[in-house]
Amino acid sequence: MKTLISQYTLLAALMVMVFPLTLQAQTSQTGDCAGEWQLTVEQSKANYIRHDPLAVWIPAKVQMSAETARCAGSVVLSGELNRPVTINARGMRQQVYLFDKQKRPLADTHLGRGKQLFLHASGITDFWLRIPQVEQMVPGMYSGVLNGRLNRASTDNLQENSMIYFAVTPVVDLQLAGQCDGGRNDYCVLDFGQLVAGKQKQLELLIRSNASVDLTFESKNQGMLQRRHGNGQVPYSMKFAQHPLDLKNRAVHTLDARHRGAVLYPMTVRIGQMQDVPAGRYSEEITITAKAR
Repeated sequence: MKTLISQYTLLAALMVMVFPLTLQAQTSQTGDCAGEWQLTVEQSKANYIRHDPLAVWIPAKVQMSAETARCAGSVVLSGELNRPVTINARGMRQQVYLFDKQKRPLADTHLGRGKQLFLHASGITDFWLRIPQVEQMVPGMYSGVLNGRLNRASTDNLQENSMIYFAVTPVVDLQLAGQCDGGRNDYCVLDFGQLVAGKQKQLELLIRSNASVDLTFESKNQGMLQRRHGNGQVPYSMKFAQHPLDLKNRAVHTLDARHRGAVLYPMTVRIGQMQDVPAGRYSEEITITAKAR
């Protein structure tokens, strides 16, 4: 006899919004250093790369005239008060790491007051901002300060500050595993064979989320195995993480935000008492829906 456990996943896409960041300054007319420079974080161009799937890479660049680039040599990048660059939301802090165009980490300055980005002679220097462990970040609008200081040989450093904004929305993903006797990624088939009271099967539900999650369990036959042809029902019970579920109605179980990340939860399906049950094939379908909030 077969029991069909099916899975429906409500996946809220991880949305990343990067607002344009522009630092601009006008150099004084001293020697060959006259000109303008710009520091820009590219808008809405967050990248995920295969070997670093849990991080977001945001492209950025420094633009200036070739004359200014030759005179300045490098730009020093840092957060507020020469500290590491961070973004913050709802009391949570996430460090932002700086890399060159080849995704190599930028080196500290000799005084340890920022990261040094050497400028390309063409006047355009690309680099990256890397935000790690985005999957585990609490949803919200993150903000932080990027400080840019232009190193110049003939005059004092030029410095500007601007805000960085980065939005993370709630996200959840589900995956069933365990004693599945068939199925695909989105559903699992449990085959109990000959139905016997007390017989049970174990399942595991892997939940990945960065927020609180509402799980809904819906039974097609209100917690009963239904005979495929003709009358006949067999009761069963189901537990999620040791909590009994009332499948006569829509069962809702809430996981709070303390369970962020990837967590494996046990589930058990157990055949109930059987009396005067006619022979035949019995089946049931349970749908699990997850919503992050």
